[in-house]
Amino acid sequence: MKKLTAQVVVVVLAAAAAHVLLLTLPAAQCYWLNPEIYEAGGLSRRAFPEGFVFGTAASAYQVEGMAKQGGRGPSIWDAFIEVPGTIPNNATADVTVDEYHRYKEDVNIMKNMGFDAYRFSISWSRIFPNGTGKVNREGVDYYNTLIDYLIQQGITPYANLYHYDLPLALHEQYLGWLSPKIVYTKRGGLEFSWILCGTNLSATAVRIELQHSKPGTSTLADERNGVPIGTHANSYWLYIEPWGINKAVNYVKETYENPTMILAENGMDQPGNVSITQGVHDTIRIRYYRNYIKELKKAIDDGARVIGYFAWSLLDNFEWRLGYTSRFRLVYVDYKTLKRYPKDSAFWFKHMLSKKRS
Repeated sequence: MKKLTAQVVVVVLAAAAAHVLLLTLPAAQCYWLNPEIYEAGGLSRRAFPEGFVFGTAASAYQVEGMAKQGGRGPSIWDAFIEVPGTIPNNATADVTVDEYHRYKEDVNIMKNMGFDAYRFSISWSRIFPNGTGKVNREGVDYYNTLIDYLIQQGITPYANLYHYDLPLALHEQYLGWLSPKIVYTKRGGLEFSWILCGTNLSATAVRIELQHSKPGTSTLADERNGVPIGTHANSYWLYIEPWGINKAVNYVKETYENPTMILAENGMDQPGNVSITQGVHDTIRIRYYRNYIKELKKAIDDGARVIGYFAWSLLDNFEWRLGYTSRFRLVYVDYKTLKRYPKDSAFWFKHMLSKKRS
């Protein structure tokens, strides 16, 4: 089995493709090719350092489905969404986009788009249904199978050990996290890249915002001078301002002696209630990625040690408290049929990543 060298990195979370391409273009898109697909804006693989990783990402709870099957136990999110009115239309992630069964299709989409890596999270509840004690072998087998298929297709696995879905039993008993040793034990000699905790500070930030905590200062000037800094995405908290990624990377470079960095998550959302035709023609997302990646390249050219960038995310899916009312992804999913339709932004990535010269 192929071995991959493990990488020790500091993770920076930034949250927060067609004449030939016609071969894979879904029928809903064939009648019109978006010219923005071909506008790489000077970007290409060669424009980045040798070995730079371009990937996409997802979290287990949002994409897997099989929430009550396969030996999986409940997580804190399973309990949370049972409260009526918590999620729009009382939606659940019991099925979501069913990557559990469709992982090969999804990995093949990544490969066709030209991505090098996939950052996925491991559901604790699928490994330890009761939070601790007996291991659910079916859950371990699923992740082993996913990892093996990724490697077979030439895509590097980046395993994220936690993305919001704490086993409910651990919350009830310990209010703590499960030890990660089982993951190392079960993967044996296979080495690949680890990300210990995705969006590790976002829960704190959300609580501060939603609880209306007392600000550090409280003056009329604070209220008067607060203005939006960019175009608003679908999510109320998300503004589109590409220079932000440059400032964030340079801040880390200057403050922490330029550590090795990976941009583990970067993307924007649009409304969820759109047709396939409306959903796949996402020019705003193409411009978003083009402008953000150009700003990232500027930071790299200025000396920042960034070795990878992960687009958030691959598939439209269950978007936490927004349910299915928000679409963040590169691939449109029809939630009734679960059929996947790559968006124009997916083909933009394919075109950009296949370019030999900038």
